[in-house]
Amino acid sequence: MDTESRRAAIPAISSSSLKEEAEKGSIEVGKLADLTILSQDLMTVPEAQLLKTKVRYAIVAGTVAYSK
Repeated sequence: MDTESRRAAIPAISSSSLKEEAEKGSIEVGKLADLTILSQDLMTVPEAQLLKTKVRYAIVAGTVAYSK
């Protein structure tokens, strides 16, 4: 998957799987700003290394919900 496809797919897939496309999934006025901080940059990591990515932080409604 090329870099541009990854960039578009990641938030859209996440919000779509939760049926929250209207509230989340893209950076737009009026949408929630939940964030996930990962161990590596999904735009630059080799495809073979993607599955080794770990979640470092999850921020939900402005509060850190998970940290490692």
